[in-house]
Amino acid sequence: MREENRIQTKETQEDDLLSYLNTSYKNKEIVLIYTNPEQTQSFSAGVVSEIFDKIKILSKINKTKHDKLCRVKDDAFLTLLTYAFETKKVVTIELIDSDNNDAIGFVEQINDKCCTVSMLNDYGEEDGVSIFNVSDISHLSCGGDDELVLKQLHDNLYANQCVKV
Repeated sequence: MREENRIQTKETQEDDLLSYLNTSYKNKEIVLIYTNPEQTQSFSAGVVSEIFDKIKILSKINKTKHDKLCRVKDDAFLTLLTYAFETKKVVTIELIDSDNNDAIGFVEQINDKCCTVSMLNDYGEEDGVSIFNVSDISHLSCGGDDELVLKQLHDNLYANQCVKV
């Protein structure tokens, strides 16, 4: 995954992975860990319970800059959905461990319980609306390579259309 596609909840003093994990560990914050750049729809979410020295090696390898995220109700999915809504990023969502990409598109509305996604097809064309319970989300990807491609296709298709008020 490219450097500009990574997301972080906040900057740290030393601006590196180890410092961020140490801060998250001390504050008992929820973190999202992506272990396979080829499968950005899969990640682990939780509170850091222990940090080993091998993290130093990983932090040197993965020198990346990240967007800031404001946490929403200590909920990783609400946080990412809110971020995607505010920045107009494409999301890919799996519901109820279906092993499918059940909703792909732009977050149009979100609250504590429900989310509305304006769906996109594989060509970036608008493809209806999906409404679902936030509690049904089992995986969520935002800002990965697949999502960036769909956003570019969408933006190219609809670049000449005027926004109606």
